[in-house]
Amino acid sequence: MAALIFLAVALIYTLLAMSDYHLSDSQLNICTSAIKLHDPSGFKYDAMYGQSGIWRSNVPAAGVMDIFLSPTGYGDVVMPLRLMTGVLTMIYLMGMYCLLYRQCGSWGVATFVSILSSTIVYTLGQSYWGVGSLGSTTPWTLCNALVPWLVLAFVHYLDRRRILLAVFAGVGLIGNIHPVVAMNLAIVLMIVYMGYRRFAPSACLTAGLFGLVAVAAAMPYVGYLWSIREAGPGGGAGLSLYAVQRAFQLTEWSVL
Repeated sequence: MAALIFLAVALIYTLLAMSDYHLSDSQLNICTSAIKLHDPSGFKYDAMYGQSGIWRSNVPAAGVMDIFLSPTGYGDVVMPLRLMTGVLTMIYLMGMYCLLYRQCGSWGVATFVSILSSTIVYTLGQSYWGVGSLGSTTPWTLCNALVPWLVLAFVHYLDRRRILLAVFAGVGLIGNIHPVVAMNLAIVLMIVYMGYRRFAPSACLTAGLFGLVAVAAAMPYVGYLWSIREAGPGGGAGLSLYAVQRAFQLTEWSVL
């Protein structure tokens, strides 16, 4: 029953996204990067999407967009985002339901609270939580949708350190989608683990190991960003402070 309710909610969100034209800055950057990836000759003299190469920080997400847009000839650049709205909603709601049902044992309460928790709430800086609107369909939200599943695994295997290593590796892997969400989640889970172990010295060392595993799993994307820097004008030495700031804004790292 809960799955059917969530499916209905996801379909409603998708229909609303189909008639929505409000895009976030992150989505505009990703869509523009996808167009640039499709036609490298475009935006030749633009400060961000020209020779500086800063736009390449969005290439992983733009590459996924290109897979769906190329067969359609880029007829509607926003369509993949519209369709992903319902998919992300379903992933999030099912994960949150499993987490809440484990804690309360009531499918009705878990279903109701899961839907309520999907409401988009903005916190510090550009940080936000929630799914469902077209403007929220970003790499950040994809990571948010996976958070309940990772927390569920963390809680379930809290007393099994070897499996927790795999959980933190999973946290690090979503860092290749969005490093800020992953590292913030890793920090929170490390603190929870140390608190659960009453901040014993061995627990603090173990938590530190978990953090290192998460960082190591997120290194592919960090290495990719470094390669962009090295490929920039003068091996990155010629990048201005403004260009660096814009690169952080494009990837939404400024809230870390």
